[in-house]
Amino acid sequence: MRLAAIAIVLAACHHGHATLSCPPAVADSEALLGHGASLVFGEIHGTQQIPAAIGAMTCAAAATHDVVVGLEIWRTEQARLDAYLASDGGPAARKELLAGGFWTRATQDGRSSEAMAGLIEHLRAWRAAGAHLELVAFDVGEAGEQSASDQAARERAMSEPLLAARRANADATMIVLVGNLHARMTGGVSFAPDVTWMAQYLARAIPNLATFDAAYGRGTAWVCDQTSCGERPWGRGDDAGPTRITQDPVLDKSYSGHLHVGAIAAGKPATSQ
Repeated sequence: MRLAAIAIVLAACHHGHATLSCPPAVADSEALLGHGASLVFGEIHGTQQIPAAIGAMTCAAAATHDVVVGLEIWRTEQARLDAYLASDGGPAARKELLAGGFWTRATQDGRSSEAMAGLIEHLRAWRAAGAHLELVAFDVGEAGEQSASDQAARERAMSEPLLAARRANADATMIVLVGNLHARMTGGVSFAPDVTWMAQYLARAIPNLATFDAAYGRGTAWVCDQTSCGERPWGRGDDAGPTRITQDPVLDKSYSGHLHVGAIAAGKPATSQ
């Protein structure tokens, strides 16, 4: 019992930056989360486990230094995100956050899940506890800004807010969560052979950028096909816990390694309730 109490105290101890109570650490991630590190995590949208892992790494880094978190949310939502981070996180603030078009559109593809809203709430709470956190929404917005149907243009446009944030916060740890194609460091995808992916643009300007693809076991995810979105069986094989990082570059060097999260469960769309 005494050892357990000591462990709890150490997990929430003051490290000279913020006193935070963090979720369980992502194994083997600590060495990656230093000052100035730039990490991109590619996901399958619509799980609970991947946003939770991003939150755990963010909290671990924010206990000692500044952190910039990039999420694949329309950048037209930035003002709502900023207002929520500065709020008390109460029902009125949550309702205002989730009133934006990104959260209310007909096609909820997993990026606007309860798990993502929960991650944003954690960022707000950690900021309120003293963490130096910035949240950057970097996806293209609604029609009239940059057409999301133009994949090549979208990839470049997605990189721009992140590069600006990286320049403005040179010593911060940057943690980016994005769909796993956008996180690729090489091209060569059969249906888009000539596309330069977002992470490739980042790598041209950010030394030592590292990208990690999500690995997971059988479960469910909130995914979309050509006709509808919903909770569906997802995953092949079994990727058991604990949640951890492995630095095992894939054969075509498109990622630096993997973020393993174990069996997955669907992250359903967020609601204002």
